[in-house]
Amino acid sequence: KGSNISFSGTNTFEANYSPNEGGAVTISSSGNIPSFTDVQFKNNSADNQGGTIAILNGGATLDGATSFLVSSSDKGGAVYITNGTLTINDEVTFEDITANDGGIIHMIGGIANIYAELKNTTANNGGAVYMTNGTANIYGVLSSNTALENGGAICLSVDLPVVNVHNNLAGNNAVNGGAIYVQSGTISISGDVSSSDVTFTNNQASGYGGAIYINGSRAKLNVVGTCPIVFSANNAANGGGAVYAYEGTISNFTPIVTFSGNYTTNGDGGALWLLTANQVPAGRLVFENNESRGGSGGAIYIASDTTTSLTLDSATQYTFDNNVAGEYGGAIHTVASTITLDGFVIDFENSAKVGGGFASSETGKIY
Repeated sequence: KGSNISFSGTNTFEANYSPNEGGAVTISSSGNIPSFTDVQFKNNSADNQGGTIAILNGGATLDGATSFLVSSSDKGGAVYITNGTLTINDEVTFEDITANDGGIIHMIGGIANIYAELKNTTANNGGAVYMTNGTANIYGVLSSNTALENGGAICLSVDLPVVNVHNNLAGNNAVNGGAIYVQSGTISISGDVSSSDVTFTNNQASGYGGAIYINGSRAKLNVVGTCPIVFSANNAANGGGAVYAYEGTISNFTPIVTFSGNYTTNGDGGALWLLTANQVPAGRLVFENNESRGGSGGAIYIASDTTTSLTLDSATQYTFDNNVAGEYGGAIHTVASTITLDGFVIDFENSAKVGGGFASSETGKIY
């Protein structure tokens, strides 16, 4: 108890199994934070939690060329955390990792700092990471992960987990939330670690929210920092090519945020599908070449709620360029909310079957 043990490249954990948690390693002492450097984990499994490692208290540091090859569990194919800290440094690799929830990591508490790339994993929810509580700071790329249900890379649910995203999410797939699904908790996209853009690219949902799906009264999306954020070439079949927000809060965007080349094939909102006008973020937003191929709102679709309104005036820092809708509103379509245009000038060649720039239907109004 209270001791820190180091494991080096001479150690291999292979073919271990637990009917409960931690197929190879369980850490349960609050003062115990072992480090694993250049260690090989092979063919480990647990029935319940943490196919290879379960952190109940204390923590672990994964460093060097540590590798996880073939690991499985119901929750957290590689690692499960209830309390404590986990650090995964940038050379650590994961291959052929599977779980029902959290392909690589499942968190119900604690803090995780993730610098490694998490890729090519599959789970029902949270292709790479599933969280019900705790905080995860993600500095590595999350790519080509798959969720058979929600959150191709990340899924937040139940309590109030927090994820701070500092790097790119690309090529992830799910039914809802191609990259990220938030039912409860906060996603903060932070463009403040390097001088390069943080990008969400080529993420795909067969349902809603090509990059991000927000669906819950306690769900929140923040975009902060100084470096630009780009959503490009994300797509969803039924709505919200980049972002779909049925419930929840979208805060004002601090950096420049560009939505470029996002699209829906059958639904509405080529870039953003929002339930209410109150969810439209303030900030410097660029919408270019987004498309709602079979629906309305080439850039933004506002679905309902007659009690909310949006004012676009001469100080509004939105740019709409060459957005296209198959039906109503090349730039914006509102169904029930009120949009007031007060000196705002629509930009460039937006187009639609009805209302190339803006369009309203049902009880929606544009002044």
